[in-house]
Amino acid sequence: MSSVATVPEGKKEACKTYIEQTKLLVTLASAFLFAPAGLIAILKDSTPLCLKGGGLTWFVIMEALFVCSVLAGYAVLGSLTGSQDNGSFDVFRKATRVLSLMQFGFYLLGISVFIVVSVQLIGANAKIEHKDISAQQEALQPFSLTLTLPPFESGSAEASEKLLSKIHSLADALVSAKTVSSIVLVGRADKRELKPEVRHKYASNWGLAQQRAVFVQQVLSNMMVPPGKILATTAGPLYTSDSTPPALLENDRAVSVYISGYGTAPLVGN
Repeated sequence: MSSVATVPEGKKEACKTYIEQTKLLVTLASAFLFAPAGLIAILKDSTPLCLKGGGLTWFVIMEALFVCSVLAGYAVLGSLTGSQDNGSFDVFRKATRVLSLMQFGFYLLGISVFIVVSVQLIGANAKIEHKDISAQQEALQPFSLTLTLPPFESGSAEASEKLLSKIHSLADALVSAKTVSSIVLVGRADKRELKPEVRHKYASNWGLAQQRAVFVQQVLSNMMVPPGKILATTAGPLYTSDSTPPALLENDRAVSVYISGYGTAPLVGN
């Protein structure tokens, strides 16, 4: 009379868990493998991708390690299947343990090489981009332009017809000027003390100067000049002497515009 040995449920559960974890590791390693057609395309275009010389060698090694990890995982599953078939459910078989260590080791090595390849690719692409930008900037000569807009009325940050027309003309020139990289607007207010109603509105000469620069900035932005290129700032008066003629004080009520970039300078006039 034959007797069938009873296998503890714990061993069955251990074997089941071992199989699931092995499958998971196989899936993780498979995620780094390229289909043959895709791999051929990558190797064919290795120069544009900076995969040449040592980089290409590391890439091939990486793929080989992940392939070995997947194959070792299948061997582990085969070993566990045999253990299930003979009813031992033994996850501590020497073959199982060795193959599992090989699977895990190949996977870790593959990840390490993947990091090396990624760093090389990122570094190489960054160098190429930097080189291209530098070459473009060397080919394009830098320019800088300075112009002064017509003055604001005394104690006001609202534009006259003449000033508004000039700002519109400036905006038309800047919108189509792709070579402009920055536009700095410097607002000013003359040295004279603000009248009470003006002080109530702008608080100080500095606040009045800032609002003048901001007004020009808003008009340029509304006319589709890229806001990211515009900086509105403030400076003190150019003329501080008590003997300064009123005509010169107009210069301290005007917004100065500083334009810089590379290539052909826009025709903004003055």
